[in-house]
Amino acid sequence: MQKVALFYNPASGRRSERRVHVVEGAASVFRASGKEVLVEVTHGPGTAAAQVRDALAKGCDTVVIAGGDGTINDALQGLAGSDAALGVIPMGTGNVLAHDLGLASRASEAAKQLLEFQSRRIALGRVEFSDSGSRASRWFIAVAGVGGSARLMYDVHAGLKGRHGMAAYYFQMARLAFLHRFESFDVEYRNEAGTMQRCVAAEADAVRITNFGGLMRRWAWGAELQRNDAQLILFSTSSRARFLHYTLERILGSKRRTPGVEMIFTKEIVCTAQTPGQRIYAEADGEYIGGPPVKIGIVPNMLNLLMSAKV
Repeated sequence: MQKVALFYNPASGRRSERRVHVVEGAASVFRASGKEVLVEVTHGPGTAAAQVRDALAKGCDTVVIAGGDGTINDALQGLAGSDAALGVIPMGTGNVLAHDLGLASRASEAAKQLLEFQSRRIALGRVEFSDSGSRASRWFIAVAGVGGSARLMYDVHAGLKGRHGMAAYYFQMARLAFLHRFESFDVEYRNEAGTMQRCVAAEADAVRITNFGGLMRRWAWGAELQRNDAQLILFSTSSRARFLHYTLERILGSKRRTPGVEMIFTKEIVCTAQTPGQRIYAEADGEYIGGPPVKIGIVPNMLNLLMSAKV
């Protein structure tokens, strides 16, 4: 880490009026250690990728994102496959990657941790989907999901997150659990033996991190960033009782299994509609992206990530 591009989202999370002061505090930590620092504001959703590419062209070897998972995911689109390292300072509504990396919630403390972290080359997930009738693709680092989880992201729009923070997610999750009709769709996945398996599911989550933080911190056990696969959480049941059982067990930190819910390590998942025009929702790193057919794959050696040396 010699030349750092520090990006922040002025609209990410709550208390945005303090953001400039907090970000400058983090930048001063890097400068005090002898690093050259460029501080830039992201221009809006979908713009960070181009800004990151521009920073790399200017010789930055490290990109630090001070924001939430959505801003990180935007930046990831311009960083994947490069030699630069990604660092994270949690400042958004959703900070699951920061939780998994064990980063402090205070920006200046997180910056100090990044100076001690090591750069490690990890795999990234890539999801292909339909968007307004066209095919598109997106990199993800933490999780990609199809079904109710993506419907949650679709319903919790940016304004609601800004006003109510994580409470908006929890409220909408409860509403979906009791009122949402879980649509079934077709799933194919490649098992650890390399064989494609077929089933019907109401929820499919490809998870790459261990700790989500908050109530859902243990949504998938066994998943971790240094693996070259994802932990597929597959709900083959549309039963609300089973969904609530699985959710409660994760809140309690239990590893007890829920009937109708499978956990499989995989590198390839394909989700398709059962009927023409069926609405199925897909999300990547907590952001709604589109619909079916959805193909999720894990690509090794795509990102240098600043991580604790103890991991």
